[in-house]
Amino acid sequence: MAIFSILDSDGTYKDTVALSPYYIDFNIDRIMKEINAYWKEDVSAMYRYFPSDEQGQEYRKSVYKDICRDGMYEILVDFREEMKNRAKILENKKQTRSELQKMVMTLSEMKIYLNAVDTLYKRLSEVKLESEGMTKLMQLLSDYVSSDRYKKLEEEVSAIRKSLDDIPIKLRYKDHFLYVSFEEVEGKYDSFLKEFSTPDKDNQKFLTFFQRKNPLGDAVEITALEEEVITIIYDKKPQVFGNLTRFIKEAGDYAEEYILQLADEIAFYLSFLTFERVMKERGLYFVPAKKSDSKKMVAEDLYDLALACQMSRDGIMPIANDTRMEEDENFFVLTGPNQGGKTTFARSLGQLVFFSKLGLPVPAKRAEIPFYARILTHFSVEESVETGKGKLAEELTRLAPMMEDSTQKNDFVVINELFTTAANYDACIMGKRVLDHFVGQGCHGIYVTHLQDLSKEDPGIVSLRAMMNEEHRQNFKIVRSTDPALESSILLVEKHRLHFEQVKNRLKGEEE
Repeated sequence: MAIFSILDSDGTYKDTVALSPYYIDFNIDRIMKEINAYWKEDVSAMYRYFPSDEQGQEYRKSVYKDICRDGMYEILVDFREEMKNRAKILENKKQTRSELQKMVMTLSEMKIYLNAVDTLYKRLSEVKLESEGMTKLMQLLSDYVSSDRYKKLEEEVSAIRKSLDDIPIKLRYKDHFLYVSFEEVEGKYDSFLKEFSTPDKDNQKFLTFFQRKNPLGDAVEITALEEEVITIIYDKKPQVFGNLTRFIKEAGDYAEEYILQLADEIAFYLSFLTFERVMKERGLYFVPAKKSDSKKMVAEDLYDLALACQMSRDGIMPIANDTRMEEDENFFVLTGPNQGGKTTFARSLGQLVFFSKLGLPVPAKRAEIPFYARILTHFSVEESVETGKGKLAEELTRLAPMMEDSTQKNDFVVINELFTTAANYDACIMGKRVLDHFVGQGCHGIYVTHLQDLSKEDPGIVSLRAMMNEEHRQNFKIVRSTDPALESSILLVEKHRLHFEQVKNRLKGEEE
């Protein structure tokens, strides 16, 4: 059988990946709630697996571009619905008691599978596909539907289904007996109950027991009476059921694994496309991230997607920021006033890398991102009552394995408010060592901190500031800044509580 995955160029996609800390730190869980809600299925597990290399990342980007073409969404949704109908029959087959009924249901699921594959191939043939993944899929489908195995399966399913439908049967109820005869009658088996349409007392009594279902159809539950009817048919038409038994045994695991896998995997792309369409209707925007051939990272009008999901419901657009990390730069150190949007910016940067690694569009108007092997995060947490550790001890416990893991040259690291409970002198020493470690390993990332001195020594570290407007109120804009006067003035404003609202309340005599 062919090895193929629409999610990984080498066909090695795995759907069981542990939940990483960044999933919560970047509020990806909140975004997933939105995606699941609009898709109406839980696809969270599919968003935890990254392609193993840059090639796999680009593979996904090109597949998504193809899926965004006119008509593709409907084609793939229809295919998936057909395969879901097949899955329902498979589930129902587990519940039915009659072995004969199970064989008939197997025939039905085969027919749905064959029709779904045939329709998918014909409809995709009318679309101009360019990605490696979709063109490979088309080649596989072309080879499959033209193969002798597929054609024979299709012919035998049709022939046996027709032989079952064409069994001439007549039922008659009289004197508390049910008579089954195989006379030539008009119509097929599905219409035999028309024999009881006359307002005859006996017939009406019979209909209260005999449900209007085809015992040779896909009904999950059939009555004992219907089972008797099937047994009689089986005894009188052994050749038909003999052919059915033989055929199912020979067919075995008839379905191609990559086609069954495809029906599941396309939910990854379709769910995000559904979500993206809704968000665009609200005024948000997305863009495919361009591959950076150097270590340079650029994003224009980048925003926090989790926050935007919430705000856009009320017609409010999130604050967007531009960011740029040059080829010879490694780390951002972001400082600024409290509640100035520092953590939100760090999350938006993390989301940028996260969705780029998934091969999906990112929440920005322009993006150029290098390939990052992994994402490592450390966000501030409260003291643990269970362990009895203080906040600093908790931070060091979580930080140690993270630093041990950062042995690759292209990890992306996000650190948010580390060592806030330590004295400034100690926090600076520890923070500098943490930065030196990650920069020394060749990692890129951002360090959100209240410490002003961390960005002053290494030329590879870029100082960012959360800014305030002319009224000294937070405007949530993040800019490059190494201006000591600006840093000193902000510190003085914070120290003496001279923010606009604080001064206004003081004049009103309302200060706490």
